[in-house]
Amino acid sequence: MFEKTEYRMYGRVSAEMLYPGVQDFWTKEGFSVIKVSPYRMQGESYDSRIGLRRTFSLTVHEHAGATYLDLQMQARITDLGIVGGAAAAFICLPVAVVAGAVSYHEYEKDSNELNRRFWDYMGFVSRNLGAPNN
Repeated sequence: MFEKTEYRMYGRVSAEMLYPGVQDFWTKEGFSVIKVSPYRMQGESYDSRIGLRRTFSLTVHEHAGATYLDLQMQARITDLGIVGGAAAAFICLPVAVVAGAVSYHEYEKDSNELNRRFWDYMGFVSRNLGAPNN
């Protein structure tokens, strides 16, 4: 399992103003998004290239005149990925080990790129709402 947590703070913009941009981003990225509470959402997608199910949980909250976004991302290998890995291990263990390492490296690279795009997008949204990018 792969897990990553990041957060950002945006001053002079409310959670109510930022939340639609958050939901918009994840939906456009192909995640099935559900609203868990007024300012908390979760989403899930499947990356068939590397056999991982990606999930995220994002909370938006306000404190002392600022809005905070707390993002948690996870990746788990799917049953199909496990079967494929087991088949590869049966055929040739070194190939399975290398394939697993490449998949993990590729997911980490994709995850970092997805995070960068998300924070860039939220910076753009917050600037358009009149908030400085913190």
